[in-house]
Amino acid sequence: MPAGKNSPGCSGWQQANKGRKHPSEAPSSSNTTLKQPKPGYWLAAKPPETQNRFDPISPTNEPMDTNAASEETQEVTKESKEPKPPPIFVYNLEDITPLKDYLSKVAGEDKFSLKCLINGAVKIQVLAAEVHNAVIKYLATKKLELHTYQFKSERAFRVVLKGLHSSTKTEDIKTELERLGHKVQSIINVRQRTTKVPLSMFNVNLERKDSNKEIYKINRMFHCVVEFQPPRAKRELPQCCRCQQFGHTKAYCSRKPRCVKCSGEHLTVECPRKERDSQVKCVNCGGAHPANYRGCEVHKQLQKRLFPKLREKTLARSGNNGNNIQNQNNGMTITPGLSFSGVVRGNTQPADNPPNIPSPVQHSNDMSELKEMMKALMQQMSAMMTLLTQALVQKN
Repeated sequence: MPAGKNSPGCSGWQQANKGRKHPSEAPSSSNTTLKQPKPGYWLAAKPPETQNRFDPISPTNEPMDTNAASEETQEVTKESKEPKPPPIFVYNLEDITPLKDYLSKVAGEDKFSLKCLINGAVKIQVLAAEVHNAVIKYLATKKLELHTYQFKSERAFRVVLKGLHSSTKTEDIKTELERLGHKVQSIINVRQRTTKVPLSMFNVNLERKDSNKEIYKINRMFHCVVEFQPPRAKRELPQCCRCQQFGHTKAYCSRKPRCVKCSGEHLTVECPRKERDSQVKCVNCGGAHPANYRGCEVHKQLQKRLFPKLREKTLARSGNNGNNIQNQNNGMTITPGLSFSGVVRGNTQPADNPPNIPSPVQHSNDMSELKEMMKALMQQMSAMMTLLTQALVQKN
């Protein structure tokens, strides 16, 4: 075994120390690792205190009153959801200046608008319900003709009840709905339009409130499976029974009365003609028919303009009236009668009668020839049937 470094007679060799190296008794402070105390927060240091950016800016740190803030938010939301009053239509107005001055005084300079229509009427639109009522009273004192509409907040919430037998009493339905928390104004049993047979449907009018749509969740009444549905939108113009004009009703009309039969300036119930008579006159078109006749030209034009059929509405939106023979395809205009070879040769005018588009005369000639051929064929078939019948008779 080789000797250690300090052994006599040996130089340059040393014995490896196989034992565990013990640390020195006095370790240096640079190699010492101190234990850090375990923090109470999951980060090494607590985050700085921050302030909500939605808190009101104030020099003090007083807590925000959440109840007052919620009340202010509800008031702002209520004001923003309040609908505008309905417009007012004034007729036969000779001077508009007094009306402008009155509106500026009552509503304010920027709180109303006026629009002059083609039929001579003036449309008034205000922003507050109080101003609307004041304008109605002012126009009534001036004895001006006008009409308006019902406030949306005053309209009844209408639903259709299906599933109950027609013999069910409306008072029982009203009592049951009020027990479920709905205030009922009226209930009407629906009848068939022509036969007047009562149906298992009821029109229900409720007082308008925020919880009206909860009625759609009701599915059982009087041990019957029922369903509440919104009413279908009517595609029919309303007609005033006072002035016989279209677009409004008599409840909000103060125009001069006109008779539905003789077009006189009186109410229909005051007309001296109590029996049916052929001497009738329409107020709207002057024709020999009552003013409520649905075949009136004025009514048909308004009905077609305000409630067009689905195909006409689609064509109007697409801009295609059915008479345009030019088709648009990928931004290119295709003109019948104009070929590519003709354009290359410099001919940009379509042919009068292109070969691929037969003319109406050619169509008529083809149809006449086809009729003649069919007629000759029928004659031959008739002759053959006659011969066969004779042959069978002779054979028997």
